[in-house]
Amino acid sequence: MSDDSQQNPLRDDTYFLEPVFFKVEGTLFQVPKHLFSEIEVFSTTFTLPPGEGIDVDGSSEGHPFELLGVLKEDFRAFLQAIYPFGLQTHASMTVKQWISVLKLSDMWGFEKAKILAVNMIKSHKAIDNPIQKWLLGERYNVPVWATDGCLELVMRNEDGPQLDEIEKLGLSKALLVENTIFQVPRHHFSESEIFTTMFKLPAAAHVDVEAEGSSETKPLELLGVLGEDFRAFLCALYPLYPRDHESMTPNQWISALKLSDRWGFRTFGDLAVQNLEKSMNEVDPIDRILWGARYRKASWFASGCIGLAKRDDGPSVDDVEKLGTKKALQIYKMREMLIQAQSNPNTRKNIHDDMVNVIQKMYIEAAAELA
Repeated sequence: MSDDSQQNPLRDDTYFLEPVFFKVEGTLFQVPKHLFSEIEVFSTTFTLPPGEGIDVDGSSEGHPFELLGVLKEDFRAFLQAIYPFGLQTHASMTVKQWISVLKLSDMWGFEKAKILAVNMIKSHKAIDNPIQKWLLGERYNVPVWATDGCLELVMRNEDGPQLDEIEKLGLSKALLVENTIFQVPRHHFSESEIFTTMFKLPAAAHVDVEAEGSSETKPLELLGVLGEDFRAFLCALYPLYPRDHESMTPNQWISALKLSDRWGFRTFGDLAVQNLEKSMNEVDPIDRILWGARYRKASWFASGCIGLAKRDDGPSVDDVEKLGTKKALQIYKMREMLIQAQSNPNTRKNIHDDMVNVIQKMYIEAAAELA
């Protein structure tokens, strides 16, 4: 053997395992890097070029790769699964640990570990309960479990899902508004990205962790929402009787529109607008102006301005407070235009155009104020 080969040995292609360092909840972990290199979220980070004089995260104990939002017990179970210390390591792991493996492998897109976790959980026969099967399937993207759980629940001999099961499945949601609890079906709330995010199941390994909104004892509190607005909003979403929508007042529809606009319910916002259009002439001109500006409806704004300008007594002190002095003065200017048009019919065309210009300017300014 040459001196060079003794002084400069070659690294084995397979079993020269480079370490990677992780920090989870203040605890350091050092493991072989090769399996994490198969996970895209990590491999991308590992291949980023380091800055000059800066160590790459995960390259040493002093520069670990910190996994935020990951529980130490979950990560330890994940490592046990992908780096078993002995032949019996997998057999000795609990269902809770395998659910931790399923959770992180689904989060990171590590299909090998996910398949292993699914098979091991099945071998434990730990999810014979259809509710658990459904929840785990939905939470960790195992479609066959979600489907099987649903079918088993529907086809069992009992009278369908019980109330506590409905709450666990999240088919209904408990919401707290101004110290009043509302419980309604979940399905329409899926239109709102805000609520979809809030209703996500908790990222915990235990199936029985209670999420906000899951029950009357754990409602999701909606801060800054008026009870009367929320009742009107629910009436729009979930009419209890066929003619409920017809009996809603413009003020109730504007409440529904307000919350639809706030939470991103486009379909129900459009429904509110359609119903408001039918009765907009019955709405006070001041409200038409304010609603038109707030919800970007130029026709409401214009009809409110004209209605207020034509009103016998013009803007009141309260109206001025609601509109602001500048808008009120412009309304008075329009009143003068209308009086002039009545006294001199030949000027009506020009005055009409002038009024349109005034309203357009008011609308643009009002929209800019709310932007």
